[in-house]
Amino acid sequence: MKRFCLFSFLLFATLVLQAQRPYFCVTEGTVMEYANYGNEEKTSGYTRITVKNVEGSDGNYAITYQTTIFDSDRQPLLDPADMTVSIDNGNVSASLGTVGIVEMTTEARVFGRRSTSTTRNWYARGVGSIKSETLDENGNITGSQILVKLED
Repeated sequence: MKRFCLFSFLLFATLVLQAQRPYFCVTEGTVMEYANYGNEEKTSGYTRITVKNVEGSDGNYAITYQTTIFDSDRQPLLDPADMTVSIDNGNVSASLGTVGIVEMTTEARVFGRRSTSTTRNWYARGVGSIKSETLDENGNITGSQILVKLED
């Protein structure tokens, strides 16, 4: 009976500690790298997110991330950009740091076609997003992102 009680207590304590971990990364210095895919099974690029600064506790946080976007050969496409995500009692807001603007002019024709897409996300406690899929209105995957590297 003592073993059962001890086991039950340890299991309960583990579950309580697990429940305290949010569904995003709050460990400064953590690097998460994602592979990006188009509608083909071929890697179209990578995204590296580094947790630079974390303030707060108990579900209320301000987290600063540095994001770098790479092409399929892992060459940077843009300069790294900072983004701050604030979580306040379950409400999430984000702000980008200085963003350079590139003006591009293209010729396009619009035929008034309406398009709807759906995004499905998978999250892990203490990490955040581990997989994301974007589907068109027919349920076909048009893009996805998968966590391929996690460094503390």
